[in-house]
Amino acid sequence: MEEARGRYDQLGESKNQLQRSIDTSRTLLEAKIAQLTRRVDVELGPKAGAETELAGQLAQVQQRLSGLDQEKVQVAGLRDRLTNTSTAIGEAQGTAERYLVEGKELAAKLEFLEKSGGSEAVCPLCQTSLGHDGCTALSHTYTTDIQAKRNLYRQNQQRLKQLETEKTDMEQEWGQRDQALTTSLREGQSKLQELESRIQESRDAQKTLDEERKQVQAAQSSLASGDFASAEQSELKAIEDLILSLGYDEEARQQSYAETRELAHFEERQGQLTQAEASLPAEQESLARTQDILNRRRIDLEQAQERRTAGEQSISELPQLQTGLKVAESGLAELESVRQTTAARLGYLDGEVRRLQSLRREVSRDSARLAALKEDEGIYQELVTAFGRQGIQAMLIETVVPRLEEEANLLLGRMTDNRMQVKLETQRERRSGRGDPIETLEINVSDELGPRSYEMYSGGEAFRVNLSLRIALSKVLAQRMGAPLPTLFIDEGFGSQDAAGRERILDVIGAIENDFDKIIVVTHLDDMKDVFPVRIEVQKGDEGSSFWIS
Repeated sequence: MEEARGRYDQLGESKNQLQRSIDTSRTLLEAKIAQLTRRVDVELGPKAGAETELAGQLAQVQQRLSGLDQEKVQVAGLRDRLTNTSTAIGEAQGTAERYLVEGKELAAKLEFLEKSGGSEAVCPLCQTSLGHDGCTALSHTYTTDIQAKRNLYRQNQQRLKQLETEKTDMEQEWGQRDQALTTSLREGQSKLQELESRIQESRDAQKTLDEERKQVQAAQSSLASGDFASAEQSELKAIEDLILSLGYDEEARQQSYAETRELAHFEERQGQLTQAEASLPAEQESLARTQDILNRRRIDLEQAQERRTAGEQSISELPQLQTGLKVAESGLAELESVRQTTAARLGYLDGEVRRLQSLRREVSRDSARLAALKEDEGIYQELVTAFGRQGIQAMLIETVVPRLEEEANLLLGRMTDNRMQVKLETQRERRSGRGDPIETLEINVSDELGPRSYEMYSGGEAFRVNLSLRIALSKVLAQRMGAPLPTLFIDEGFGSQDAAGRERILDVIGAIENDFDKIIVVTHLDDMKDVFPVRIEVQKGDEGSSFWIS
């Protein structure tokens, strides 16, 4: 009995130890399942399931950024228009300055012309006086040009004002849109990086979630099927079979139990100690797993703290960065202002260069035209000299005067019994006695009293000189033209002559009658009618004039 009891106690103790070991394994397995379930449900599940929502947010951010790309193009186009406007303003300013200078030049010319009254106004090419009509025409031209310059200046000023208004509006719009674009891009990029990081964390969480779900399912399956601590359970079943095979009596055992009750607490403590020793490896294993989990949590915590520290550092640096950004934006604004000023100056210089090129072309054309005009001026000057008083006229006069004197003196000698003679002088010395002789035509008549001027003779004498010169001039001209001079008209001229003078004139007419086919004399003297064989008499009556040939 004692041997069976001992064996029974030994097997019971082994059974209790195995049962405690199995219970410990169950407890550890349930704790692991609870821990994994909490991690799956609380930590990994929401994080893993957030990918779809984060992907939607990421798509929205990317769409906004794509929209900002279009805004970039529009802002860049606005900046280009602003640059072109600044260039146009510079060109308009240069044009305004040019119109102003040209208008002042025209006004100065007009003022000089009005002050001089045309007395000092000369042609800039030939240096001849413009005269009253030329000054009037030139004044009208200057006035028209000044009014045209004023109109162009006003139109240019209106365009310049419009361009400056457009520039101010575009500067304000560009500044607002550029600042808003920069802020939106910065916020969008930051949000994009955050979402990409969170999506990557979600994907990592999905992988970890799948693994830990498998671990939970395996642990739950093991717990439900009871196949955990399989060695201990197999050993427990074998001990239970041995206990049954002993055939031990319970009453005897109870009696023995009653006898050993006083020592039960020692056995209980021994059992606890043994159980503790038996569960120590499992507890150590659990402790190791817990320590591993704790280490991972510490690593996660350290990483989180590092991210927090980096974030706090970034936040602490944010005011400095914002200050630097403001300084950079201020510098950019100054550079933009300088760029616009430079663009305006460039436009002005481009306008001046084009104006200079245009002036060079005009100078080239005017130089060529001036050269041609100078050549024409030389030709015209030669023609002026040739057709002037000292040119062909002088040559003709020098050629004709001797013949004219000869013919006139021949006729005058017949009319005055060679008492009077004509001398034609075409040149005379200057009163100063210096320089070339002056071209002139002086009629000097000589008689028995000496040479005198034509105006110093009486009417009859002057008529004789006049008649002789006119007939001589007609003859000379007819001879030089190679044309006949068939008819001579003498209209009056006898009234200033005395009887002797009329006789001499009639003698002259008789002397030259062979030189002409017809000599027609018009007179009112009745005593002259009988001198001529053929007469055309005109008589005025109440009914008008009538004539007859006698």
